[in-house]
Amino acid sequence: MVNESETAITARRNEVGITQAEAAAKAGISLATWRRFEQSPGLGYRADTIRGVERALKLTRKELTNRLGEEQPAIAVQTEKEKAWIAPWNELWGATNCPSISPLMACAIEAALDSGRDMLESALDDRNFDPEEWPVLAEFDSRIFIEVGENKPWYRALAKRMQHLVDAMGKGQLIDESCECFADAALFGAAVRDAIATWDDDTEAWAGVSNVLPIENDGVESPAGFDDGDDDDDDADRWDLFVGDLDDRMPYREWDCVFAEYRKTRHLLNHRPVKTWFDEPDHELEAFRDGFRRNILALELMGPPPSRPEVRVWVPEESDENDS
Repeated sequence: MVNESETAITARRNEVGITQAEAAAKAGISLATWRRFEQSPGLGYRADTIRGVERALKLTRKELTNRLGEEQPAIAVQTEKEKAWIAPWNELWGATNCPSISPLMACAIEAALDSGRDMLESALDDRNFDPEEWPVLAEFDSRIFIEVGENKPWYRALAKRMQHLVDAMGKGQLIDESCECFADAALFGAAVRDAIATWDDDTEAWAGVSNVLPIENDGVESPAGFDDGDDDDDDADRWDLFVGDLDDRMPYREWDCVFAEYRKTRHLLNHRPVKTWFDEPDHELEAFRDGFRRNILALELMGPPPSRPEVRVWVPEESDENDS
């Protein structure tokens, strides 16, 4: 007799239209492990195994747990060998020159980038590939994907940039040190958003990773008002502080124009087409925004997002007769 949990997983796999062998390959696990998960998802599994299952079934953690009902996937206790990376990671990110990010937050961002890259690469050859279904990319305004169209090499290049950012974080580098093109800035910002959205679901997978804000290199302690505890309010405060700091660290100031709620994507794409996202860093848009105070695109990019659709009409200001 097939139990309810197995039926739920099998039913979803059939919805996706893949065999057990194909699902195991997409998840990056053995066929035996996949079959065991379909039969007994409530047993202890490695965190990357569960993320692989989510990837193969195209489900978020919340969607997976909803389908499983009472028998939730459990994170297996890590062996000493599996935990060997934790102490060096805590030391690396505990000594960062960014006082607003904890080792656990850095871990969440790196995991978002790595998982997003893995899922993107595994899905690229799918007949019904949809970038908006995948972590990190799902944060982008859909008009970006309309602009890209069926350009698979563009997405492969994007996956390589995500791997570059993962490698950089493994060296303790944030985006101000690792950014080599506009795609890096956009992807890092999207990964931060994804890490925040999945924070409650994923942090249990990294037991032992410190969530204490580091001490700055000059010996000044982290900003006042932050405890060493892991309460929800403390976590929200940490992320708010980091996101505020992130804007100062981004080499490209228009990095957040890729997100739909800012309603700046159309203007961004007019000046920075997707085919230029992998070009070496330039200061063209920065000069464009700073050089002429009456330029309507510069004003729109720098201004807050409009609360409703507006028709903007630019009327040049008359110069002041007293201007020298």
